[in-house]
Amino acid sequence: MSILAWNIRGVGNRKSVRALQNSIFKIKPTVIFLSETKQNKRYLEKIKMKMKMDCSFYVEPQGLAGGLALWWKTEADVTILGYDQNLIDTKIRLQEGDSWYNTFIYGPPNKENRQEFWKNLSKCRENLQDKWVIIGDSNTVACQEDKEGGNPVNPSETKWYTDFIDSSGMIEVPIKGGKFSWYNQRGGEHAILEKLDRILCSPEWSFAFPKAMGVMEITTASDHTPIVLLTKGLSRKYKRDFRFETKWLLEKDCSQTVDRGWNIAPGERVMSRFRRKIHSTQNTLLKWNKEKMKKRNERKQILMDGLSKLQGRKLSERELEEYKRMKKELDAEWESEERYWHQISRVNWLKWGDKNTKFFHATTIQHRRANSIVKIKHENGSWLEEPEEIATYLLQHFQQVFMKDHSIDTCQLKDIIPRVVTTEMNTTLCKPIDEEEIKKAVFDMGATKAPGPDGFPSCFYQTFWNTVKVDLIGMITAFFKEGELDPTINKNNIVLIPKKANPTEVSHLRPISLCNFSLKVITKVLATRLKVFLPDLIPQYQSAFVKGRAIHDNIILANEACHAIKRTRK
Repeated sequence: MSILAWNIRGVGNRKSVRALQNSIFKIKPTVIFLSETKQNKRYLEKIKMKMKMDCSFYVEPQGLAGGLALWWKTEADVTILGYDQNLIDTKIRLQEGDSWYNTFIYGPPNKENRQEFWKNLSKCRENLQDKWVIIGDSNTVACQEDKEGGNPVNPSETKWYTDFIDSSGMIEVPIKGGKFSWYNQRGGEHAILEKLDRILCSPEWSFAFPKAMGVMEITTASDHTPIVLLTKGLSRKYKRDFRFETKWLLEKDCSQTVDRGWNIAPGERVMSRFRRKIHSTQNTLLKWNKEKMKKRNERKQILMDGLSKLQGRKLSERELEEYKRMKKELDAEWESEERYWHQISRVNWLKWGDKNTKFFHATTIQHRRANSIVKIKHENGSWLEEPEEIATYLLQHFQQVFMKDHSIDTCQLKDIIPRVVTTEMNTTLCKPIDEEEIKKAVFDMGATKAPGPDGFPSCFYQTFWNTVKVDLIGMITAFFKEGELDPTINKNNIVLIPKKANPTEVSHLRPISLCNFSLKVITKVLATRLKVFLPDLIPQYQSAFVKGRAIHDNIILANEACHAIKRTRK
């Protein structure tokens, strides 16, 4: 289902109607909310029929100002709960059974009316645990980052909005396709852009629709941009890569499953044997998890049914023991679920075990929404929305950025770079790698850091060290002796991290490389050996790479140098 919300700034001209019709044709929304219609019910009904919508509700404009229109198709059952000049409060029920409260808003243009508006909005839901969505033109910026150009944001103007968010616990749904939804249509220093149109949801609604996202559409009519809420996200299917889940470590038979997958018939070459064992363990764990999850879901339901029968009455000694056993088993099931959500939430400062699955779940949903790339602006100004087009454009861009410049000859630089690595240093750096170095590198790394293409994080190697150590050590020592590495081990996942909220251009994304853990161990061993000599190899004025040096040291030195130059000139 999709909901289109737009401050159309008048439906009385053909340009607005054409723009609306184009958006409806592209999005096919189930519900449409228009604010500032500036037209009466009779005229709007004609437009509704032209847009092929089934049902409607209107708030008449006051003279030539304001006016709200709500249209929907019969596949959604919309009940009007309340309305005024600034909002329409509804309850939406879908044919498939989903239902939630949905408030469509048009914030007061006048500042003096906004306090009362946000207070009245908070009264719409007495129970803050309800599934609730707020969508529309808020006519309020939340902070200075929501505005570009014009006068600075006055904190007193944002107070009532931020107070509403704090008291209600609403979450803002990221809107892809642009940061600002309103533009004053002026150029140069007179241009002002603001983020006024928003989508807010309660945590309960966010849990019910974890893939939901907002999208900003292109407009040619209003100074506001249409926003679209996609309750189920975009219908794109991708093959899910293997990921070792930390909750598996709680299972008694996980160790036997890993042993069964890892201890396959050895191969003749160390590198190929290690690769085959990784692949075999992946397949074995996937089959085991599929069977296990089915049994665990059935077991969890049996435990909850059993506890509900025993709760609220006096128990015999035997029943009390059974009650305690079921509570312990159900708690173990919940702990397993907490570990899963902790792992995929990427929250490193909080550990599982504090009944915080809800927090991890919400964090994961927010990360996914913020990091997903729905549309991106091409350097020629056009928008790319098809996954294949976006992928091709991103690939071409970063290939060009990281392409080697063959016009520069670096060989000549060797003669002017001083030799600082002594014979003693070189001897230490080149000595054979031993088992203790590899083991220390393995256990020094974070247990749940993002894995590479093989899907195995540090905790897998740390937990099953006795099972994997012979092959891992053999592979690493073979690399240092022979200087060759299997291509699958050296394979990396390139992930794009947003540099700023709501990225719209490729320059707003920073690529990072997620390599396999076995490759991380090799680089960790090299870095550990090299860091002993870095203070002697890197000059004092270089603040990076050496422990104990900080970038602000260079800033202090630069300031002191400037002051010294000024004193000399005087």
